Amino acid sequence: MYTLIPKSSINFLSKTDHNSSKLVHSRFFYSNKPFKDKGDQFIKYQTEGNNKRKIVAKFKSVDEKDRSNFINTNCLVTLSIGQPIHYGPHLAATLSLINSSFKSCTFVLGDSLQRHTMKIVNPSDESELLELSEKKGDLWLEDNINMLSKLRIPWSVKRWDHWLKHEKFPIILARIKQAYLSEPDYKKAFDDNITQYVFRLKNRGELHIDEKSAHEQCLKYLQEECAAMCLWLEENCQYELYANGRTPAMQATYIRFIETIHSDLLKPISLRFKSLEVDSESIIAISKNISKKESELNLPILPNSILKLN
Repeated sequence: MYTLIPKSSINFLSKTDHNSSKLVHSRFFYSNKPFKDKGDQFIKYQTEGNNKRKIVAKFKSVDEKDRSNFINTNCLVTLSIGQPIHYGPHLAATLSLINSSFKSCTFVLGDSLQRHTMKIVNPSDESELLELSEKKGDLWLEDNINMLSKLRIPWSVKRWDHWLKHEKFPIILARIKQAYLSEPDYKKAFDDNITQYVFRLKNRGELHIDEKSAHEQCLKYLQEECAAMCLWLEENCQYELYANGRTPAMQATYIRFIETIHSDLLKPISLRFKSLEVDSESIIAISKNISKKESELNLPILPNSILKLN
């Protein structure tokens, strides 16, 4: 059911031992055949806590015509390390919706991307922060690969280094940086994005933020993220899903570099979550569990807002 690519390759595929349920995995996962069982594989993951509440994911602001066509299309989902909505019942609800809606799915795991925003509160050099962010990615995969393996559609997970090592990445990043310097409206989208983010960090009151340094790191983060988004076109995904929607910088990049040429690809879709008998206990529990596991790896515990510019 799965194939393993030699370690010399940039990407790695997952492999299931035919004699056991053990999943062998590395930096890149791919399931080339869907499961054939017809039951909902995610129900047990969508409940959390003693009250057995269930989280259900819905598409936000999608008309019925587009919704009915999803089954013939591919989707791309961006995943942020440390965000509770990408763990536990919220992740399960997202996977359940994808499983019943699309033909296939590519997951983009933004692990090493976070080395930039980690730098805001961590004085370590970039190589150390890269290693720390990759460990966070390892931990996310360890926690969630069993849930992903329940998908009945073809799926893949590509870690951030896949895009950093892409032969076209330096060229596209240079174009993003040039547009930032030469196009005032495009620059404003990035600067407004950063200003809002830094303002939220400062309002927390628990962190000392050097605004100039924070702006530099956030700009690196956003430019790298936007350059990678331009490469996602190669996945041939008609839709991109992210629970909170795109950042202003990503939306500006989509309009500037993608929409006019590939209007049929990476169309944005946001999600909303409905909770049955909901309270906030499971979200708090998930956040605590994330921090606990990271502390066991001797990783710095950072607020979730540090990790994602959204």
